[in-house]
Amino acid sequence: MSMRKKTTWLLLFCSIPFVVAFSQKKINVLFLGNSLTYYNNLPELVKLIAACDSVEMTYRSISLPNYALVDHWDEGNAQKEIKSGTYNFVVVQQGPSSQTEGRTYLLDYGLKFDALCDQHNAKLASYMVWPAKARSFDFPGVLESYKLLADSVKGIFCPAGNAWLKVWENYPEFKLYGEDNFHPDYRGSLLAAMVIYGSIMKKNDLTFVDYGKIKGADLIKSDFKILVRAAQRTLVDQKR
Repeated sequence: MSMRKKTTWLLLFCSIPFVVAFSQKKINVLFLGNSLTYYNNLPELVKLIAACDSVEMTYRSISLPNYALVDHWDEGNAQKEIKSGTYNFVVVQQGPSSQTEGRTYLLDYGLKFDALCDQHNAKLASYMVWPAKARSFDFPGVLESYKLLADSVKGIFCPAGNAWLKVWENYPEFKLYGEDNFHPDYRGSLLAAMVIYGSIMKKNDLTFVDYGKIKGADLIKSDFKILVRAAQRTLVDQKR
């Protein structure tokens, strides 16, 4: 092989890692959900966490009150977005779905959305939420439903509800629910955002998250550290 050809192949080989690394620095995410997604603007929190990791994230959120995946499917806007072929991840969520009807809708329409994602190079992520405080006994059912969806489509599992439980193991009075004891307060949404980002990016070390960039009006640093530890424990356990 001539010196010129050797040089050409060397340049091509050396350029490959840089192309791959650069492609991982930009992601586009579609969120399909309801008020458990739009409360505290969870997608924006995920974006802020991504920025702390030097990742440029763009997103669109189609999240409407009381919507289940069947409602998104029937409306049709979500399909149009996925068919654009511009998304890397589609994060789906509906209510707790621990009961038979909710689980059926979650699985049936989650499978429909996943098939569409497969056709357009996107990865489905199942965002596990939580039950109302009065139905805290439903946590295992919520976990089962959302994990079943992730396993059924060989997708990404984002166990935010499990992270809430991790916090309460050591701090049972830690506030994650909002005033209605169902929707999240800022801490609850931030913890969910950490788990979602770690899950889609396959990271369990969240020490890069900058308190100064994501602190809410009443989030003290000690609470922030509790949230980071709980998210990391959840993400580590998920890999076992």
